[in-house]
Amino acid sequence: MTTEEVLNQFRDPGNAIPYEAMIEVIASPEEFVPVLIREIEVAAELADKIDPDDCLPAFALYLLAQLRESRALEPVLRYFALDEKTEMDLFQDVISTDGKDILAAIGRDRPERLREYALQPDLSLMVRTMVWDALVCQVQRGEQPREPLVAYFRELFASNAWLDDEELWSLLIAACLDLHPRELLEPIRGIYERDLVDTSFVGDFDTVEAEAARDPEEWRRSFVEAHPPLTDAAEAISWWSCFQPPDPFDDFGDDDGDGLGDIESDPFYLQDPGPPGEPFQRTEPKIGRNDLCPCGSGKKYKKCCLHKQTEGQ
Repeated sequence: MTTEEVLNQFRDPGNAIPYEAMIEVIASPEEFVPVLIREIEVAAELADKIDPDDCLPAFALYLLAQLRESRALEPVLRYFALDEKTEMDLFQDVISTDGKDILAAIGRDRPERLREYALQPDLSLMVRTMVWDALVCQVQRGEQPREPLVAYFRELFASNAWLDDEELWSLLIAACLDLHPRELLEPIRGIYERDLVDTSFVGDFDTVEAEAARDPEEWRRSFVEAHPPLTDAAEAISWWSCFQPPDPFDDFGDDDGDGLGDIESDPFYLQDPGPPGEPFQRTEPKIGRNDLCPCGSGKKYKKCCLHKQTEGQ
């Protein structure tokens, strides 16, 4: 395939993952990396003018992450900074689902830049949290030393950066919990004493102390098992809605607009049931209780939509 043919497959993949095009990119990074970076730059520059159905920028994020392409870091940071600054939904669930892994991969050699970026005052809540999570991922996966991140989090607590913003303090504490909070108990205690913690989200301080008492290495191994790095872009995007099988009950054969389809003339008990159905297979990755909720709230799944799922069962 030519370069343009590959890019066109990404722009409009239809309902099938464009494996062939993705293989072409991985096999020829010297040809495609500059092109993919430029697509991110264009998307950041022309956010409200690009075609909202153009999937190429999203594919570029995942492919550049698989290639661990550090040259993409600055364009990607500018792109993510647009979250909530444009009327277009540029990111859908990408930030909440895989943003931390994308940033952890392309920013693997520049954690100091990620720490600086997270201090920008105009970042959305979701993006700021994503950067903290990316930094935690780098440490827990053994890609960066722990001490600089602990010092950075301690400085954030000491700076009183967000005054009385309970949500941001709670999210910072959540990031510290993912890192293992053993060195940060005292600054965390200070935020609890100021009554600036959403305990329904991160638990009370006794919970934090109990987590800090757990074995750090066991904690790290469990984290890595639950949050593996992004090494296969095709697998990572398999949760996209366009790649899921259609729901057979969406239309229900409704030709006359009454919402009943053909039930009255041919009820279910008289219809041919067809061949036996295939066993259920999960088409989306399991959401961990401590992952950010894919609804985009910025809260962990266990403190947001998990209860809605269980109530509906």
